[in-house]
Amino acid sequence: SHPLSPPLTPSHPPTHTRTYPDPHVVHPKPSSSPCQALTELFDWMLDPVLWYLRRACRSPVPTTDIMLARGVMRLIESHCDKWKAPEEGQAATAPDPKKGCEMLQNLFIFALTWGAGASVDQDGRNKFDVFLRALLRKETPEILTTPGAPQPIVPAQKVGKPPPDKGTVFDVVLDINTNLWKEWMQTVPAYTVPKGARFNEIFVQTEDSVQAGYIIDVLVTHNVPVLLCGNTGTGKTILARDRLLNGLDHTIYQNIFLNFSAQTSASVSQNIIDSQLDKRRKGVFGPPFGKRCVVFVDDLNMPALETYGAQPPIELLRQWMDHGGWYDLKECTMRELVDIQFVTAMGPPGGGRNQITPRFIRHFNLTWMTDYSQKSLDSIFITIFQYFFQSFPDDVKALARGVVGCTIKVYQEIAKELLPTPSKSHYTFNLRDLSKVFQGMTSCSTKTVTESKDLVCLWAHEVLRVFSDRLIDDTDKSWFHELVCGQLKEGFKKEWAAVTGTEEKRLIFGDFMQDEAQYVQLTDMDEVTNKMSTMLEDYNAISKSPMELVLFPFAIEHVCRIIRVIKQPFGNVLLAGVGGSGRQSLTMLASHVADFQVFKIELAKNYDMTAWREDVKKVLRMAGETNLSTVFLFTDTQVKDEAMVEDINNILNTGEVPNLFPADELSQISGQNRPYTHTHAHTRACTRARTHARTHAR
Repeated sequence: SHPLSPPLTPSHPPTHTRTYPDPHVVHPKPSSSPCQALTELFDWMLDPVLWYLRRACRSPVPTTDIMLARGVMRLIESHCDKWKAPEEGQAATAPDPKKGCEMLQNLFIFALTWGAGASVDQDGRNKFDVFLRALLRKETPEILTTPGAPQPIVPAQKVGKPPPDKGTVFDVVLDINTNLWKEWMQTVPAYTVPKGARFNEIFVQTEDSVQAGYIIDVLVTHNVPVLLCGNTGTGKTILARDRLLNGLDHTIYQNIFLNFSAQTSASVSQNIIDSQLDKRRKGVFGPPFGKRCVVFVDDLNMPALETYGAQPPIELLRQWMDHGGWYDLKECTMRELVDIQFVTAMGPPGGGRNQITPRFIRHFNLTWMTDYSQKSLDSIFITIFQYFFQSFPDDVKALARGVVGCTIKVYQEIAKELLPTPSKSHYTFNLRDLSKVFQGMTSCSTKTVTESKDLVCLWAHEVLRVFSDRLIDDTDKSWFHELVCGQLKEGFKKEWAAVTGTEEKRLIFGDFMQDEAQYVQLTDMDEVTNKMSTMLEDYNAISKSPMELVLFPFAIEHVCRIIRVIKQPFGNVLLAGVGGSGRQSLTMLASHVADFQVFKIELAKNYDMTAWREDVKKVLRMAGETNLSTVFLFTDTQVKDEAMVEDINNILNTGEVPNLFPADELSQISGQNRPYTHTHAHTRACTRARTHARTHAR
């Protein structure tokens, strides 16, 4: 074992009984020994901390004590490069024993914080901070007077430089080179939005993202499996992808991305990974020699349970974790997979997500990503606002804090008051909805927003589109309208009528009324109706299936809503409604107005998955190769197999369907994307497919 590993790793005698060293026995070693100092720290704090986490804190994802203990040890070992034996010709880097003991003290505190304490929610982190600081002061917290509670074995050694009193122990990071505590944001340069960046390319660094990014970097480079958990919208996927694509040395690391869903099977998962690994020698597979492959699995706990309660894709990955490989499904021989490791992300169990067996997650270092704080949200959206509106008049730029603050308040209020019910199961609001408000606001220009009132009107429209369009009855819509009016008064000191120019609740924007596309308020419904009628006539003149539609104001509003979404990057729409409400016909009209090509599958009696895959190939190549803006219109009555929904899910997440194209077609796609390499050409085609394809499900 590693010379610095404390005597907490379970030994495995050649029987079925596992024995553990007694953590309360302090072995007599010289106090100046770094190993002895680390052992004393484990005896002092580990058992009380684990006991406290179980009694006083909530872990959204269930964990076990030995899993957290191993997580602490892995984090310590990942920071112990200084103590490793130098290679031939290199100077030793290990510090002297006294300084080494001081460094290990702080390293243990940091590892205990992020190896064990980071598995609980925000409230639990605050409690953990108070408890740990009491132990560091060599006090016995009152809760440890409970009968049966483990007692800390306080060592004689003095804690040299504990974390600063400001904030919590989670707010600082240990600089292993200087043995000093630093605030997280001091470890990264100030973020500036790259010039010319599109909305979906902006990734504003916050304290939360810097914390998780550091943990990913350290653990991945030391071959430790990582599990990021958190609620929807906390940035797990974006952060993991950013670190794997931009934070690692691409001469050493390559990536495989997987998205699990309820329909994911073990065989499909195995084929995706196997298809991207090379044969090293007989029975041994891995990335090209000298490289490591990092497999990122998103939505890890989504696969459905089989008859006996297991999740086949999870069991496949666990087989590699436990045995280093899995079986070839054709030859029935063991395939050893080398030089690969896993980074995973998932939400908490519940709502379609299942609890994962502890036999699998015990291999991971688990980090719970807390919801963004008010400070982080302000930082993110003020940065985005200032970037996009930097060339606007001063009175518009001055509204940054007001717009951000009011949007966050609207989101927090609707998420608290309008909860999902069986009849309103889609009332699920998350932080992605916040970003959609600001994404919609970036559609304006200096020609259309010339004063502060114009921006406030645009803000009110985007808030209505993102939140109110999801509401299904007049009671909820009236409540939300009052909420928006209240924020207009509180945040901007303006009335609804003064902002919109009318007492009506209708507020519609569009960019199709003029030849020069300008995103403006549509105030004259008669003029809009005439424009739509003209566009419908144009559509009927060129279409093989003309539509006889009566365009009344409510239908025109729906068309405007659809146009707004499909013109945004990665804009996809789920249209819900009763039969005959115009979901397909209005989508066809909106696509024509926005100059998008519509693709629909043609169901027949013998339509099967082979025909479906051919249709998916067509639509992806239309969007990815020819840059043709495409709407893929897919209805619920066309779902003949659940695997079709799985493929739609993959298109929405990554822009591709795994193993869809055979090798000869991939080579053809690469030829269309020269001078890029084969891998980069495929990635570029997938990105272009996501950019130009819009999925409309109903």
